[in-house]
Amino acid sequence: MNDRTFIFLSRCKAYGIKRVAIGVADRRIKTSVDFVFGGEGSAFQSPIGREYNGWPAIWQAAEDVRIRRCGNHGQTEVANWLDDGFYDLTTDAWMDGRKPLKRGADIGAMLDEIEAAEALSEKL
Repeated sequence: MNDRTFIFLSRCKAYGIKRVAIGVADRRIKTSVDFVFGGEGSAFQSPIGREYNGWPAIWQAAEDVRIRRCGNHGQTEVANWLDDGFYDLTTDAWMDGRKPLKRGADIGAMLDEIEAAEALSEKL
């Protein structure tokens, strides 16, 4: 999984989200299956009612990794920034062998590095 996906999922877990579907309609997250526009380009959270500052927690997680576009309850548009798939955040399997982000990690600096690498690869 790419670094931005790892940070996004880490933020989702920090906000109490237990399962995430990115770019796919997965029966384990009903809203991803019922979404009229399909799963492509979107991320969906479960449980649906998990909020942060009165808004769906997945919106804040997307904003934390600089990809927030627009969304519906429990869904946010993520375009092609993240790796598609279903992620169960209740176990550590989703981390793909990585260590958890440390509390207070400088996510902004991490994202600056990711975006610099993305800009360089676009020039090549």
